[in-house]
Amino acid sequence: MIGVEVISRFLRDNSTGKYIITLKAPDTLPILKFATNPRTRQLVNEALSKKCHDENTPRFLEVLKLRHECATLLGYQSHGHYMCETKMVETPEK
Repeated sequence: MIGVEVISRFLRDNSTGKYIITLKAPDTLPILKFATNPRTRQLVNEALSKKCHDENTPRFLEVLKLRHECATLLGYQSHGHYMCETKMVETPEK
């Protein structure tokens, strides 16, 4: 069970009666560790996994594009083929 001192830090929505938390560790860790309702833990975990999704997805896609571009400029079929060059793996398919 979450301690009173932890819950007292959270703001409460008067219309719903639900607590408002941030996605920072001091708020989420006690909930993930001590909340007795599995749905509460699930909602917090899902929110954490989607944090910064909108900002990071375009950056991640750009990195993938640049990796592929570098590999093809160096004469490789893909970034996977380039990475396999110095590894024991023969091809990225294996």
